[in-house]
This record gives sequence, C-alpha cells and structure tokens, in this order.
Amino acid sequence: MKIIINRVYPNFAEQKMYIQWEVESPPSVEATFDVFRSESPTGGFEQIASNLRNTYFYVDQFENTPGFFSLDRSIYYKVAISCSGERVESNPVYFDGAISADPMEQRDVDASYRHMKRNQYDKQLRLLRNKLILDFKLGLEKIYGISAILLKRKRWGTRCGLCYDPIANKQIKSHCDKCYDTTWVGGYIPTPILVHEQKPMPIQSGKDIPGPIEIKQTSFSTLYFPKINYDDIIAIRYNNTRYHIKSVSDTYIRTIPIHQTIISEIIPPDHIVYKIDIDTMEGMFNV
Repeated sequence: MKIIINRVYPNFAEQKMYIQWEVESPPSVEATFDVFRSESPTGGFEQIASNLRNTYFYVDQFENTPGFFSLDRSIYYKVAISCSGERVESNPVYFDGAISADPMEQRDVDASYRHMKRNQYDKQLRLLRNKLILDFKLGLEKIYGISAILLKRKRWGTRCGLCYDPIANKQIKSHCDKCYDTTWVGGYIPTPILVHEQKPMPIQSGKDIPGPIEIKQTSFSTLYFPKINYDDIIAIRYNNTRYHIKSVSDTYIRTIPIHQTIISEIIPPDHIVYKIDIDTMEGMFNV
C-alpha cells in the first residue's frame, strides 16, 4: 500500500489550498486519512485533518491569515492512510504558489531538490499563474461553464460482495447496483464541478464481432482541480447525460498548469450508472 499526493492547488481569492491524493495497491477495507502541514520538509508537521473517510481530497482553509501566499513562505503537505492496523504516510509535497503539482514531479523526488527548484521561479511568473487561473475560473463561472457532477471512481475501500470474486480478483457480475460495476461498494464519490463543453468530436467508426460500431466523443475543459482520471464519469446536470472519461491532458502556459482537457464517450441511457441520482447532489465545488 502506498499513498501519493497528486494535486496541490490554490484558491488565491478565498485563501484555500486543495490537496488531493491517490492510493496504490489499495486495501479492500475502509480506510481513514490524516492530513499534515508544515513549513519545513523535515519536521514540525501539524495535523490539520483526521479520520477522513470516503474522500480523495482535503481543503486547507487560511481565511484571515496574513501572508498565506507570501513569496517567501514554504508550505509542505503530507497525507497518511490507516486501515486494518497499518499506517502509511506520503512523501512531503511542496507548494510555493508556482510549482506544478504534477504527480510525476512528486513521486520519489527528494524534498531538498524541490526546495532548490523553487528558486527557478520569480515573482512575475507566480503572479502570472494567479492571473491565468483566475481568468479561466471566472470564464467558467460567468460565461461558458456548465454545471456538472464529477463521479470520481472509487479505487479503494470495501469490495462489493455481490459482483467481485476475491479469488479470481475480478468482477463476475455486471449491472450491479451496489457498486455500479466498479467492484467497490458505492462505486463513485460525487463532486460538483463546472465544465466547458466543446463541440462534439467526429464520430469514430470501428469493427466489432457483431458488426460496425460508432463511438461519439465529446471534449470538455475544467479547472486543474480536482484531478480527473480515466474511467471517472461526468454527469451534466441540465440533461442528465453521462460521459465516461477516456483520456485527460493538462494544459500548461509557460510551465504553469491552468486546466484539464477531457476526451469522453457518451454512456448509453440503459447503463447502471444512470441509477446514481445526481438531482439530490446540492452545491457547487468552488476552487
């Protein structure tokens, strides 16, 4: 079992930081998460959240804290996972208002290297990042954003007892309304988001055993947080159309991550995921 922080994302206007993680070689039981913050990678970590369940991110709020995003301030985060008497911590992850939170830069990278890397960024680049993120965020909120629900596919927790075979390590029954064909109880973790729907991509034709098939793909763009993965689902609120995520790419400007571009395929209306009721999901996740 291993836990990795894969996003550290700022909300400059509201003085918040969003920390997201993923679990490798996950346990097949419920787990809890603790989040820690420090201004040094070597110690002095303060526990800021404990016993988090059924979630993949945490919001660190710094309201009315002068100098929170100061260019001279160093902020490190780490997350611990606990289950069945076992506890594992992530490597400390560094944020200073400019460094990318791409997981490839964080995996097994020495913290002292990250601290040295910070010196490559000057004040102008950090201020540019703030503006670019804010411009895209305001565009979603005021002009072209569509209200949607990100159904974040579960990848850890309790295995489904109806459709998962622990010996064969695979799903043995489809259309399961307990896990929605994910093999994890509950199936998905809902997160309200805003998306910009691009024009539908050309229909792609292919060959299958019964005959030709057609796949209609749609492109979306959304904020850099929360990180979206292959096989997550986006549900559009106004028409309840649901899309399987097939690929995700990050858009950078001068090494600054601004937003995610998503390629998706529409899900047929008879699919089991349409039994997840999005009408009861209130609010808007605001980054």
